[in-house]
Amino acid sequence: MSTVGTRQLRSLVHAGDAIGRALEELQLTVGEGPCRDACAGGPVLVADLAAEFTRWPVFGPAAARLGVAAVFSFPLRRRAVRLGSLDLHRNRPGALTRQQVADGLLLAGLATQAVAGRLDGHDGAELTWPADVHAEVHQAAGMVSVQLRTTTDAALLRLRGQAFLRGETLSCVAHQVVARTLRFTPSGDTSG
Repeated sequence: MSTVGTRQLRSLVHAGDAIGRALEELQLTVGEGPCRDACAGGPVLVADLAAEFTRWPVFGPAAARLGVAAVFSFPLRRRAVRLGSLDLHRNRPGALTRQQVADGLLLAGLATQAVAGRLDGHDGAELTWPADVHAEVHQAAGMVSVQLRTTTDAALLRLRGQAFLRGETLSCVAHQVVARTLRFTPSGDTSG
């Protein structure tokens, strides 16, 4: 389960296994995937991930390399506020049964109540209470926006591009920026 905060950056609340953590990191790095789509729309029920490679040209093949064959994502939403998503995966293709979909929607509803209860009247963008494993990404985006004299959204895109070019995760590149071993310049060069 993850929440969505400012600049649509996700914060991992809990992952049931290493593959779940890797899938969240992958979506954060490449900027696409079922969790992002569920937050923007409704439930995403993909029984055969290989059939969706055109939908997610970077996420799909990379998730398959992790051993994921099916993904299911249920949005956490309260009225118009997008709070996050509850995400499931399997290592073999196959659709969820009607009962499993109903259970997923029920669990997403319960998770939404739990998250919304923590808001105490604040805007959904203020979801700072989860243990944000991507805090360095937020910090690095701010640092790069200053280095490039641009918006944090543009800085996040540059960070994602750098991660893709290097074949690293966004968290890894963000750590290098925060540790000051990687610096961006307006000319497009990086040092470090």
